[in-house]
Amino acid sequence: MNMHEPIHSLAVHMEAIAEELLGSPNARLSSDGERRYGKHGSLSIDVATGRYYDHESKTGGGVLDLISRETGRDHKAAMQWMREHGYLEQRERPPQQLGKEVAHYSYTDENDELLFQVVRFEPKTFRQRRRPHPGDPPDKIKHGWVYAVRGIRYVPYRLPELMEAIANGQVVYVVEGEKDADNLSKIGFVATTNPGGVGKWSESHTAFFRDADVVIIPHNDPQARNPDPPNGDGALRFHPDGRPVLPGQDHAQDVAKSLSGTAQRVRVLDLARHWPDMPPKGDVSDWLKAGGTPDALHALADATPDWSAVPFRSRFGGLRWEEIAISGHASGYTWVVEDIIPMDEIILIYGDSGSGKSFGTFDLGMAVARGQTFIGRNTEPGLVVYVAAEAGKGFSKRKLAYVIQHELPHKATLPFYLCTKRPDFFGSDDDLVALIAEIEAVAKTYNVPLVLIILDTLSALAPGMNENASQDVSIVRKRLVALQQRFGAAVILVHHKPKGGGSPRGHSSLTADFETTIEFEIVADRRTSKGGSIHRATVRKQREGKSGIRWEFTLPVISVGRNKWGNEETSCAAVAYDATESAERTGYQATSNERLLMHALFDAINDYGVPPPFPLPASVSKVVDVGYVRAAMRAKFVDDDTDTEAADNRFRGAFKRAGDKLRDAKIIGIQKPYWWWTGKPVAAMGG
Repeated sequence: MNMHEPIHSLAVHMEAIAEELLGSPNARLSSDGERRYGKHGSLSIDVATGRYYDHESKTGGGVLDLISRETGRDHKAAMQWMREHGYLEQRERPPQQLGKEVAHYSYTDENDELLFQVVRFEPKTFRQRRRPHPGDPPDKIKHGWVYAVRGIRYVPYRLPELMEAIANGQVVYVVEGEKDADNLSKIGFVATTNPGGVGKWSESHTAFFRDADVVIIPHNDPQARNPDPPNGDGALRFHPDGRPVLPGQDHAQDVAKSLSGTAQRVRVLDLARHWPDMPPKGDVSDWLKAGGTPDALHALADATPDWSAVPFRSRFGGLRWEEIAISGHASGYTWVVEDIIPMDEIILIYGDSGSGKSFGTFDLGMAVARGQTFIGRNTEPGLVVYVAAEAGKGFSKRKLAYVIQHELPHKATLPFYLCTKRPDFFGSDDDLVALIAEIEAVAKTYNVPLVLIILDTLSALAPGMNENASQDVSIVRKRLVALQQRFGAAVILVHHKPKGGGSPRGHSSLTADFETTIEFEIVADRRTSKGGSIHRATVRKQREGKSGIRWEFTLPVISVGRNKWGNEETSCAAVAYDATESAERTGYQATSNERLLMHALFDAINDYGVPPPFPLPASVSKVVDVGYVRAAMRAKFVDDDTDTEAADNRFRGAFKRAGDKLRDAKIIGIQKPYWWWTGKPVAAMGG
């Protein structure tokens, strides 16, 4: 080809290249002007224009794009692929540009006659070659080989050994790649593969496996992506039923499906289920390097059940008529926490800093992990994965506080897994893919299903995101949906709200796009009898009409030990609060202004309290300057827009009268400039 030939002239080769890369088209769905590939014809080739389109991934392009998609090469390397396979005129180039040949694999027919070879070069690339035919042009022959195999018969690797083993009733192994097949052969197994790798298995290969006992070992591939722009969006790929596209694992399922009905027995041995540390793209050769033995592989194969087709799973939650509202159940809606946390959904939990949302969410998650009721409601017990993106390093103290509060053994084994380093759900898909892989590996080590994933918090999970920009929020939500769809578990996202605000911080889609939202807040008008804050959680939005459910709890400070300097370390644990069982109706009968002052005192102590200086009573835990109390009560008593002399005079009078009454009743102690609470209970202020 002339190097100045326009790229569109490559279109004349599209039909032949598609057949070489994809195999024979689907004859039933193809037409004169269009070739369809796949069982359902999801990939189409326009013969006239030389363009392809994948109706599943919504991507397409020209000849070079198809070669890039199927071989992983960029456009420049795709052009070279066309030259190597005889579609374009080879340019003269120094032999060293081919790279160093590091291995070659011979494919032979039933009589052990060579058909072709697969050659591996470094840098890593593969080419296929055959011996010259009488009619081959001399310029196509390089060092005794022709690097074009169109029209050559494709057969399984190590075919003579395969046929002999099947005839003798031996188990045969199908792997992905000649290297794996050779490595298994070295330790006494009969193994084979198909040329071209993933997606290149054909019915002609299946024909050799009549009455065979087959074990298929897939690679541990990560989820595939669409092509990068401009030919695609680079997004993670999913099957029509919502399953992620996993090239190696999907290839194994395709091979199993093709062999079913021809082979006597088919099994798919997924080594990743037995080797939690199996690396991405890992294979049986990696397993052997890590210490796998022939006896262990035999044992794993013997324990692998016969393959059965993966049942269809609707991507859109489809149900047949007879599956809707099964007798005895009002609906198919399932819960992780009954009426509060729905299964297979994303839930937004939000609240001010200090509202107890993280401690409260942790407490909910622990009820699920322990299989206990939560605020009297049933839970679906199972594995809980908690991603502590904001406070991972300090989480150990939360565990100790929970263990102490609930009197659990420190080394109790529970289905709870903590991630202490934050993933980035905004910058790219990389951390999402890694987190999915880690959760998949971890879930295999527990004997209960994964039911709940907690991500705490959104701001830590998405550094650089503009919370007020719908486009940024959509990027993160898309990755949350991918996580939720991958596992079918409930996913809780913890988020902040602006101080004094009534909705989640950021764009309105943070409320609109979640079917369930739960707000955490500090109860403003009540305190415990010891002056502690009361925290409240309220289901603000719930698809099943369960909104309005609320529960209250306190966060008592718990000593969890001492640091290396001998100083006390503390944390908190959520404890259910029931006002009806409290002492809030007993104690000093305060007026409304006196209760207002007490709330102001508690707020001031919480924010500005200090240990009592000598000679104040040592029994008092904290005291506060009266100026902070006065400012806190004024903020509750006088509206910001009513800064008049009359209003200030009313406030000064109310403050003095309430303070004097509470001092005389020994509810508060006063020694200028400090005020403190004596501990004497006040009615209607909590228990």
